[in-house]
Amino acid sequence: MKKITLSLMMAVMVMLMTGFAPAASEPAAAPEATPVPEPVGYLGEQEDAQGMIVLANGTEQDIVSLTIKGEEDEEYSEQLLAEDDPFLAGERRVLCLPAEGSYEVRLVLADETELTLHALSAEEIPECTILVSEDGVAYVAYVDAEGEEADTLETETAIYEEAQRIAEEEAEAARKAEEEAAAAAAAAATAKQSSNSSYGGDSGCLTGGLLW
Repeated sequence: MKKITLSLMMAVMVMLMTGFAPAASEPAAAPEATPVPEPVGYLGEQEDAQGMIVLANGTEQDIVSLTIKGEEDEEYSEQLLAEDDPFLAGERRVLCLPAEGSYEVRLVLADETELTLHALSAEEIPECTILVSEDGVAYVAYVDAEGEEADTLETETAIYEEAQRIAEEEAEAARKAEEEAAAAAAAAATAKQSSNSSYGGDSGCLTGGLLW
């Protein structure tokens, strides 16, 4: 009887120990990587491209116009986006560059905001995301050759501020030129009026060359 009781007590103790033992924690599931959308098309001539840059539209607006200008070019290229094929927000497209070197990329957003990216090259930035700062400056974010996150915001801001300074100086110069031209015109009109008064007046009457 004692043996049976002892066996029962040992069984109960085993059940209690296993029943209240903490459950083994399951390993935390690894966070799923955000899928990167594949490029949906090409901008420019793919066959003749001397370099390519994968662009992601991170502006939160559709891009309705995109043109490029190389270092040796005097004017921007023809439109690289068709009217019925805007570069949608969140999309990725491959920009085909006709020659090596750096390029300016001019953009027009859906709300008609015009933006310009400077010094983009396939050699230095083969893939990037187009962004717009709170000050309205367009720039790109990318991963550099060392695998570090980088962007062109500081450079683009400096270019933007310099362009604004030049524009303000030109506007001020134009305003001063208008004021000087107006002042010169007023002075000429005053001089003409004074000259006419000197030869007119009521001191005499010229008729047929005789003074009466």
